[in-house]
Amino acid sequence: MFREGGHQRKLALIWLLVCLITIPLAMLTQLMGWTGIPIQFSGLTVHLSIYLPLLTCIPLVLWMGFMWGAIPAYLSTFAVAFLSGMPIAWIIVFSLANPLGLSIYTLVYRVTALRIDLKNIPSIVGYGFVSLLSAVTGSTGSFVWAYTVDSGITDTHPIWQGWWLGGWLQATFIVGPILFLFGEKVMRGINAPQIENATIVEWRRRFFLALIIGLIVLIGYIVIARTFSTAEIYATLRDVQNESIRKVMLNAIDTLTYPLFVLLAVVVACTYFVYRAVYFWTEELVNTNKELAEANQRLSELAATDALTNIANRRSIMKTFENALARSVRERTPLAIIMVDADNFKRVNDNYGHNAGDAVLQHLSLRMLGQLRDYDHLGRFGGEEFIVILPNTELKNATIIAERLRSSIENTPMLTDFGEIKMSISLGLAQWAPIDHNVTAFIERADNALRESKQNGRNRVTIAKHTSTTTEE
Repeated sequence: MFREGGHQRKLALIWLLVCLITIPLAMLTQLMGWTGIPIQFSGLTVHLSIYLPLLTCIPLVLWMGFMWGAIPAYLSTFAVAFLSGMPIAWIIVFSLANPLGLSIYTLVYRVTALRIDLKNIPSIVGYGFVSLLSAVTGSTGSFVWAYTVDSGITDTHPIWQGWWLGGWLQATFIVGPILFLFGEKVMRGINAPQIENATIVEWRRRFFLALIIGLIVLIGYIVIARTFSTAEIYATLRDVQNESIRKVMLNAIDTLTYPLFVLLAVVVACTYFVYRAVYFWTEELVNTNKELAEANQRLSELAATDALTNIANRRSIMKTFENALARSVRERTPLAIIMVDADNFKRVNDNYGHNAGDAVLQHLSLRMLGQLRDYDHLGRFGGEEFIVILPNTELKNATIIAERLRSSIENTPMLTDFGEIKMSISLGLAQWAPIDHNVTAFIERADNALRESKQNGRNRVTIAKHTSTTTEE
């Protein structure tokens, strides 16, 4: 980013400045004793910890990405542990606690549609729950802290509670308003990449990953809590001489152990069933989306298709014509069109009825489609009139195709439920010329040629005048 310069370099410098501010803020927690502060609330004592780096690391993760916030979070926690005199090996492990908690934000926001700017109620509520899960996950570090300073479970509880409760309150009531007030503006100003939405399959994979991580954290809490509890009891047992009391205390350990294993089994089972439920519903959603896409495709085809002849309707063929004309002009390739009209069609309706007329139009469409190339386009222009679009076709070849259409109709009577009906068609052919400023002018020349065919006895092909200098010659 430094090599790119400009906006990227400014963004990197701002991030480095935030890191330089964040690390000293972490040291204040240790120097000021802001860990596990007891607070009386309705006769109940709760403990809070004040950890200021959260105020910068959470927005960095949400606005810019996980690593942008995880790096200063790790270094800040490292600084706190170093000041406390923790062994370096445990500092390396302990410093992962807050980045672990921040990863929850990335996981959840990647698999949900929650808005980062908290501009609606579901996003606000969701952010509160995500912040709680993140704070509880990060507070695993309190057990590492307690182990390294050799404190008992009684001394560990205020640190653990202060860690997650203080972290959650700071994230919800300080960082939340910051995201609401400044999130959209900051992200637009720094041009930061937003967390992308996942596909349904990717969503399912990430959701499973989030469940596994949550399960590991929960099991870790249960195992660590039991370890501390039993360690406290065994330490006490060393000073107990009465055998009956020792037996009661050992039974108490067993009483604690068996329900914990049952709880673990229930948690694992619930996690599995939750995943299977999500898998089932996402599979249903995938199938529903697929059916909806197919239905939309069918609707799109119906909207572009003439109901009687099953070829392109006027709106659809005109759109195709506009695109073909634009491409022809852009690429300097020839383009020709043929206007086709069924001769004496009114006589068919008068003699056989409108159902026979519909059958004739269907036969005409199928017969003409059989004489066209794969890349030609046939559409119903209106009534008994059709239009044929011939891309990349010189006038000579277009004339051959028009004559082929005419002779195929003339030489093959149509077999219908109303008997054999002999039909013919009249055609007007035009090739694009500079005088055709739009599709309307182009069609008008072909239509005039069609009118000449009708006036000169029908069942013939007439080429429009002024097609090009070469044609006139």
